[in-house]
Amino acid sequence: MEYELFDEAIRELQLNLEPVGLCARDIRECWLLQLDAKMRQLNDEGGNGADYSLERLLVSDYLNDIENNRLPKIAKATNHEIEEIKDAILHLRRFQCYRSLKLLHQ
Repeated sequence: MEYELFDEAIRELQLNLEPVGLCARDIRECWLLQLDAKMRQLNDEGGNGADYSLERLLVSDYLNDIENNRLPKIAKATNHEIEEIKDAILHLRRFQCYRSLKLLHQ
């Protein structure tokens, strides 16, 4: 029961604190929170043609492969060209990695 309350509290903080991603438990969660917020923002503004679905897929399912430069494996698994994957990785560099857990231990 206490863990459920804790998880609910973390989720509320993740959705409401600025900058987005501040209460993430790891880089994957941090980037997913930021990507989701960016997509919500674009939808609220009527969109401008930007689509972060590939970036979200890469972070969600292939972060370890990105870290180990397994781009051909990712390309095969996702049916995307390596250049598309490289472009998506460049987009990900715009997002921050907030190490809130590190801050808690200081």
